Amino acid sequence: MAFGIAVLLTACGPGAASRGGVVVEDAVAMQEEYRAEIARLSWPPHQTPPPRANQGDERTNYQVGVGAASADFNYLCAWIGEWLNEAAADPVRARGALLALDATPTLPVWPMLDSGGHEALLTAIASAHNGVADPLREQYAALSCQPIFGSAWRSDSPAPHTLPPRFTPTRVAGASQSGGV
Repeated sequence: MAFGIAVLLTACGPGAASRGGVVVEDAVAMQEEYRAEIARLSWPPHQTPPPRANQGDERTNYQVGVGAASADFNYLCAWIGEWLNEAAADPVRARGALLALDATPTLPVWPMLDSGGHEALLTAIASAHNGVADPLREQYAALSCQPIFGSAWRSDSPAPHTLPPRFTPTRVAGASQSGGV
């Protein structure tokens, strides 16, 4: 879904151009677009976005918007991972992650997604508000986040399938804290 946006065309030189009514740009311009969007977005604490877009073959032209879309998908991965990591351990950070994810429809990539993508993301975010982690885990996998940001949960986190409401971790003495990974 995330990386099917790139329009692969034969190289036509530096800068942006129109090809069949589609405005394209070279890899340098696409990376500049990516870096501008990265700088505009707020990232989770201790999270550094990749310095380059996931695409970037210098011989390829990209539809204008691919750089920003790549940054936006990395942003979603970072905030989904933040919530999955912190939901049980730090309710304040988990709430901050949900606030960031609630802004998903304002991202430049939103209009590029189809209605199925909209529904899947909004449903996963709504589930997270109710303490249910699995839909966000599924989005983390669907967006191919793990190769970029690694596992979406800390090894010391119980990472349950369903978290108690308002992310209040409950532990029963002697109970197993098996994860849903």
